[in-house]
Amino acid sequence: MMQASWILFVLATSLALISQPAWAKCNKCQACKCPPGQRGPPGARGPPGRNAALTTLFFEIPGTTVNWTVPTNVTIVFLSLIGGGGGGGGGGGGSSGATSSGPEDAGGGGGGGGAGGSGWLISEFPLRVLPGQVLTLHVGAGGVGGAGGAGAPATADNEPEVSGSPGTNGADGDNGYVIHLASGHQVIAHGGFGGHLGRQGRGPGRLAGNGGSGGDGEYGGDGGSGGDGGSSNGGVANSGGSGGTGAGVFGVDGQIGEPGSSTTDSVIPGAAGGAPGQPNYFNTEFGKGAAGGQGGAGGNVTSSTSGGLGGQDGNPGEDGTGGFVVVQY
Repeated sequence: MMQASWILFVLATSLALISQPAWAKCNKCQACKCPPGQRGPPGARGPPGRNAALTTLFFEIPGTTVNWTVPTNVTIVFLSLIGGGGGGGGGGGGSSGATSSGPEDAGGGGGGGGAGGSGWLISEFPLRVLPGQVLTLHVGAGGVGGAGGAGAPATADNEPEVSGSPGTNGADGDNGYVIHLASGHQVIAHGGFGGHLGRQGRGPGRLAGNGGSGGDGEYGGDGGSGGDGGSSNGGVANSGGSGGTGAGVFGVDGQIGEPGSSTTDSVIPGAAGGAPGQPNYFNTEFGKGAAGGQGGAGGNVTSSTSGGLGGQDGNPGEDGTGGFVVVQY
């Protein structure tokens, strides 16, 4: 009887183990594995790695505006921009010479124009986008250089010196920008500021014009001061222009003009105009600030009876160069 009961117990236990689900066996047998769950949907596409091969679009025609449509499967773009460079300031015109019963005064030189500043640079700015959206791209143009000032006219005997005319300021460079039309988000690379004008050689008296201030931006140097006109009592040179103000690398300041000769000879040369300010540059031909114009020399005094010659015109400032817009995706 006991043997029959034992056989029934073994059979009942075996049937219980056989009827257990797979998940109940996992706690008892390491060889059993639970079945995997249902696979979830794929996640959103991530941005490309920085070492990934990117498509690059380069826009470089100054002053142009383009609407660009985001291609299929593109969800992020990288933007690089530089604004247009500022124009250089025009140099000032020199003053005339003068003769009188007293000292004979040669004209003072005009000041050199200040350099324009370089355009601002934005590098690889990331912008989230969706396929089919539109970006408006604008390439900043360079600023136009300022005009040179006119030299003073000649004077008759016993007439005082006549001042020249100042130059004009260089124009600011144009902003480069990208506008994401769907969100209104804007990425702007400002244009460089234009160089300031060179001052005129002044009269009456023996004073030269001051050099124009350098343009701000990424920043240009100042124009040098014109030299003082010489006279039979002697002439002294003014100090040169100082560097532009603000953060960044400065351009090169112009040199002061040479003073006129101190002499009692029949010809007393006028003072030289101040040298123009020179800009600093990125390692690119785009977005350059421009050099200012050379100041005009002062007029000579030719004799004690024939009056003074007129001053020379200042040179115009150079034009800044245009910027660019680069889109990578």
